[in-house]
Amino acid sequence: ALDLKAPKTNPTFTGTVSGIDKTMVGLANVDNTSDVNKPVSIAQQAALNLKAALNGSATQDFNAASINGNAIGLGNRILNGGFLVNQRGVGGVAGDSIYVADMWRTANSSAINGFVNFGTNYNGPVSNNGNRGAYVQTATVKSTLASTDYVAYIHNIEGFNVADLLYGTASAKPITITFRAQATQTTTICVSLRNGVPNRMYTAPITLAAGTNTYSVTIPGDTSGTWDSTNGLGLGILFVYACGAALHNAAANSWGTSGAFGHSSASNILDTASRAVIIADIQLEKGSVSTPYSRRPISEELAMCQRYFETGVEPTMYIGTPAVYTDIAYGSVLFKVTKRSAASVTAVDWAYFSEGANTAFTPALYNGSASGFSFQGIGLTRWNGWTGVGTWTASSEL
Repeated sequence: ALDLKAPKTNPTFTGTVSGIDKTMVGLANVDNTSDVNKPVSIAQQAALNLKAALNGSATQDFNAASINGNAIGLGNRILNGGFLVNQRGVGGVAGDSIYVADMWRTANSSAINGFVNFGTNYNGPVSNNGNRGAYVQTATVKSTLASTDYVAYIHNIEGFNVADLLYGTASAKPITITFRAQATQTTTICVSLRNGVPNRMYTAPITLAAGTNTYSVTIPGDTSGTWDSTNGLGLGILFVYACGAALHNAAANSWGTSGAFGHSSASNILDTASRAVIIADIQLEKGSVSTPYSRRPISEELAMCQRYFETGVEPTMYIGTPAVYTDIAYGSVLFKVTKRSAASVTAVDWAYFSEGANTAFTPALYNGSASGFSFQGIGLTRWNGWTGVGTWTASSEL
């Protein structure tokens, strides 16, 4: 009979055992639940609620120091890459050194004047973001380029805005340039980078297919040369559409000491009547990853552009009937945005009140400030105020 009994200490059972539950063996909180149905703890769920999905859209507010290594707010180092800011009000133009939009300047050799038109327009499929595009279109065919002929757009970036790229050092960072383009036919353009001297140049030929597409190129950081990291010209970017042999960079896709910005593999946009290229949604970001175009609020984009160029109106002031009239008067204007450096100011069509009557005059302007300017009217007749009908511009372009 004793052989049918189990010892009280460390018993061994066989067969089906009943009458024992989880509480008896100290496992009151254990459930026989499959992995897929196991719940998370309250503490775990609270921690998960603070996270956003790595993929897809995050609906929560979150804080981040950078995205893809780029500081928030300046992920795109290009200013006005959507061509929406145009303080000068320029339309279609032909000629060199004309800003068709803020921060975007035409460039062509004098021999090319009249052969090509520049400008900006809305062309639905080019921009994916409701932006404008900058076009280049042949007006007069020139099938054979002179050795120093060129057609390009130039965009310059202030040194402060690219200082973290560490160009000119062993730690220089790569950058990726992304843009949309529409071409009337297959066209190879050059996207070129240069320093402010310029004696460092990188030329990347890019073939644009006929139609509208997105393009990107990753460019290694330059470990040599002198690069401005303050308020000077830190990095120049050129979109080159035609370039004579004397301006060809000997080696494509590598840094060199030449000031040349074209390449022998590139097309001549002037070889066909009405041949055109439109570029839009231009982005330059640190790193080797191309991300969607970063569109800033228009008020922010305007203010960033006004660091380099601003336009305004003559002050308005009226003194009814002064006890004594004067023939000399003074005034001042504060800029909306502090300029990169002391601005060059021009005034157009200014007038003063001479006993209440509008009278034209040319103000003496005193520049030398990044925050504003003062002016003086000399040789006035019975001055009693400023009319506010004139305009002014202040330029601190790179």
